[in-house]
Amino acid sequence: MKITQLLEESLMDYEGKIAPIIFFSGCNFACPSCHARKILKAESFIDEKEIFDYLNSRKGWIDGIVLCGGEPTLQHGLEQFCEKIKEKQGKDFCIKLDTNGSNPQVLKNLLEKKLVNYLALDVKASKELYNQVVGVDVETAKIEQSMNLALEFPDYEYRTTIVPVVRANEIIFLTIEELKQMAKWVYSITGKKAKWYLQKFVARNKEEMLDERLSKERLAREMHETPQDLLKQMQIAINAYADVRVR
Repeated sequence: MKITQLLEESLMDYEGKIAPIIFFSGCNFACPSCHARKILKAESFIDEKEIFDYLNSRKGWIDGIVLCGGEPTLQHGLEQFCEKIKEKQGKDFCIKLDTNGSNPQVLKNLLEKKLVNYLALDVKASKELYNQVVGVDVETAKIEQSMNLALEFPDYEYRTTIVPVVRANEIIFLTIEELKQMAKWVYSITGKKAKWYLQKFVARNKEEMLDERLSKERLAREMHETPQDLLKQMQIAINAYADVRVR
């Protein structure tokens, strides 16, 4: 398991719970807007024993954990890792998994074994724009499978970061019309107004960004953060297709 970072006792990433966050290295996407370059490229890792020693030391104080990355479903042994967490912390200890949805079979296995309590599925873009936003060619059929699987977990969310997109002649945020196309696509697959969070993009220094064109140093100042007004307009625009909240 390529565990590259442990953040202790967050109150922000697993709503209603005190939960540390584990970051795994590696991802099969190359999203230009990603600011986890150091995590994705990490070459030194934390031993699992350190993780379990920490969890044991906080027993009775924390009530969940967040597994994110990178892309956790790429980790060999993820299922066994979750089983070990449940075994040592108790069946009521909650696991939240953040995923890009590219590995539905892994999600299905975790679901069937009741190892994940909360699934957070990143929906990156409309079907037509997906490859451009994630930086690689994607099997969107697998994303669609994950959309449906997410609804079967005890709790879940879809989430979309409204990112700047590098286009032919300019860099502009995902548009309201593009988000509507995305919402229509998701609704056509699931047939349900799913719980969906819209969240803002925040530019970081070029050392942190996967694509330096989207760094603080390179982006126009007005592009450093997604405008709150745009998020609110988007919330209204797709309300017919999803149960939309803004972070």
